[in-house]
Amino acid sequence: MLRGALDAALGGRGGLVVVSGEAGIGKSALATELARESEQRGALVTWGRAWEFADAPPYFPVLPCLRALGLEAHGDAFALWEQVLGALAHAPTPLVWLVEDVHAADLGTLDLLTFLAQPLRAVRALVVATARLADARVDERMLQRLA
Repeated sequence: MLRGALDAALGGRGGLVVVSGEAGIGKSALATELARESEQRGALVTWGRAWEFADAPPYFPVLPCLRALGLEAHGDAFALWEQVLGALAHAPTPLVWLVEDVHAADLGTLDLLTFLAQPLRAVRALVVATARLADARVDERMLQRLA
């Protein structure tokens, strides 16, 4: 499934994939293998990770991804989301974002990922998020966005 999503993204039909499972099942191993293959095929890979041990600033899990696009996370959320989409659409090379542990992410990050899910289908970008859906921090609002 991940290779198919990568193939599609490299061909201009990107997407968002959530890899879920319990701790230690191999989500990060799958992401690492996808990163290796993505780089071999010419994509720029950027990693992000939610901070699981305390509250983190808004958009912390995707800050490395935003910075790779030359963006900073501040100001109006909708304006930021539009800037992210524009930067993804005009990137000179295919992009792969690997965002780990989104079960611990802030709602702003999840809202951004939810916003991107549809328009990614028209750009050369793939976002892969890993999550433990059975984690105690996953409430109904988070689960709705991850779905």
